[in-house]
Formats: sequence, C-alpha cells, structure tokens
Amino acid sequence: SGYTLLFAMIVASIVLALGVSILTISRKEFALSSSATQSTNSFYAADSGIGCAEYWDNSSSINFSTSSPDNLTSTSITCSYNDTTAHTVTLSGPFPPTYPDELPNSSTYTFTFYTPFSTDGTSNKSCAAVTVDKYYVIDPSLGLYIRTAINSSGYNIGYNATNPVNSGVPDCSSPSPKKLERAIQVTY
Repeated sequence: SGYTLLFAMIVASIVLALGVSILTISRKEFALSSSATQSTNSFYAADSGIGCAEYWDNSSSINFSTSSPDNLTSTSITCSYNDTTAHTVTLSGPFPPTYPDELPNSSTYTFTFYTPFSTDGTSNKSCAAVTVDKYYVIDPSLGLYIRTAINSSGYNIGYNATNPVNSGVPDCSSPSPKKLERAIQVTY
C-alpha cells in the first residue's frame, strides 16, 4: 500500500530530473547556436567590407591613392545594391611607416568608412569598419610599387547612423553586451 506511493514518487522524481536535464542541455545548445549565427554575421560583415573596399579600390572612378589623397576627403561610396545611403570616406595621414616592408621614408594614408549590412531589415544592422592603408614598398624583382592593406572589422550589431561623438558621421559604435567582432585583413 505505501510501497506503490513511494515507487510512484521515485519514478516521478527520475522523470522530472531527466526533463530538467534535457531542458538545460537544450538551452545551452540554443545559446551556442545563436552565438555561432551572430559570429557568422560578424564575419560576413567583415568580408563584405573587404569586398566593398576592393571594388572601390579597383574601380575606374575612385581609387584610394597615395598620389593625390586630398581628393578623397569628401568621397562617398555605397557598398551594396540595396544600400542607398552614401557613406563618407574619411582620410587620415600621412603616417610614418608602420608596416615591416614599407619604405622608411614613405607615408601611409588611411581611408576609413563604415557601412551597414542588414539581413532582416531591423535597426540592429551588422556593420563593418573598414580601413584602407596605401603605402610604398620596394621589391628586388618588381621595383617600387604601392601596397594596399585592407582591414575590415565586422560587427553583428551596432551600426550607429548618427553618432554625435563622431560629428554625426555613422560608425559601428552602438554598445551591446551581445556585440561580436570578427576581423579580416587583406594585403596586395
């Protein structure tokens, strides 16, 4: 008589413990899956920033150049077919040599732009902060030539269309505890 009740409570406790364990594992798997998705979004934003910079660097209308960098201080570019906002490219430099293969007396000009990428149309757009460095190197077989280094940091969220701290220039500065960064560098 009392044995059946005790047995039922033991079985119920085991089933409850299994259910709680499965729920805990499922929640952890969901968190890991979400983190992987956000990491992928950050990487794709960085990759898209590289692609945009390479496109504009190789286009006939605009080049990130070391010969006439002052012409690019007000250049605006767009980075995707659905991106109707022109993004300002800011110029900084010349900087002293920072790359190991850079000529000791050359200068590096840095061109920076921020561009949003949205997969779902929300205000939490992923974005890329892209820096293009142009500098001179000398190679025994190629001679003197310009080297380009593109650094793109992709963020899963955080595009700030009007940052008052940055004189109203858009950037990727919106804070969030869920913000992830992935960076890619391409040199040619």
